[in-house]
Amino acid sequence: MRGPGDRPALGHPAASTYRLTNVLTTVRTPIVLGVWPFPTHHPADDLLLAHGTIGRMTTFIAASVSLAVAAIAGVATYLNTRIMNQRQESLRRINTQLEELYGPLLSLSSTSQATWRVFRSVFKPELKVDITANLSSKEMDLWIAWMSQVFMPANRNSVEIIASKAHLIVGDSMPDCFLDFAAHVAGFEVVVKQWESGDRSTLTSIIPHPRDPYHDYIRGSFLELKKRQQILLSLTQVK
Repeated sequence: MRGPGDRPALGHPAASTYRLTNVLTTVRTPIVLGVWPFPTHHPADDLLLAHGTIGRMTTFIAASVSLAVAAIAGVATYLNTRIMNQRQESLRRINTQLEELYGPLLSLSSTSQATWRVFRSVFKPELKVDITANLSSKEMDLWIAWMSQVFMPANRNSVEIIASKAHLIVGDSMPDCFLDFAAHVAGFEVVVKQWESGDRSTLTSIIPHPRDPYHDYIRGSFLELKKRQQILLSLTQVK
C-alpha cells in the first residue's frame, strides 16, 4: 500500500500527474519567494550601462564645448568691434587734421614759396641777404606792394588756421616753427600799420620768418598723416 507522499510506480496512471505537480511546484516556489529561477545578471548589462554613461558624458562635453566656442566667439566679436571703432575714430581725426589744418596750411605754404621765388626773380635776384638795404623809391614801392598785397594776406590766413585748429596739431604741444611764424606775422602787422601811416622807415618784421623749418614741418606732417590715412582705410574697408 502507497502513502500519500510516495512517488507512484512507473507506468502507474498517477505517475504523469505526479510529475506535472512536481514541476509546477519547483517553478512556483522561487516566484513566490521573489527569486527568479534563471540568472538575473548578464555581461551585456555592463556594456549597456557603460554605453549609457559614455553617451551622457559625450552629450555633456559637446554642450560644454558649444558654450565655450560661443563664449570665445562673443569675446572675439566684441574685441574686433572695439578695434574697428578705434580705427574708425583715428581715421576720422586724421581726415579732419588733413582737411582743416595741414591740408590748407600746405596749400598756403606751397603757394607762398612759389610766389616768393617768382618775386625774387625780379626783385634784386643778385642778392642773397639784406635785400631791403639801399632800396630806390621804385624798389621800395614794389617791396611794399608785394608784402602788403600778396604775402601778408596769405600769412594772416595761415595764422588764423593755426590758432583756430590748434586742437588738431599732431603731438601734445605747439611746434616751435608755428610759434616763430606767428610771431613773425605779428611783427609784420606793426610794419604794415606804419606803411599805412606813411612811415617807410621799417621794411621787415623784427622777427625773421622760420622758412625751411616751417615749410618742412607742414609738408612732413601732411605726408605722414596721408600715409596713416591709407593704412587705416585699408584696415577699415568692409570686405
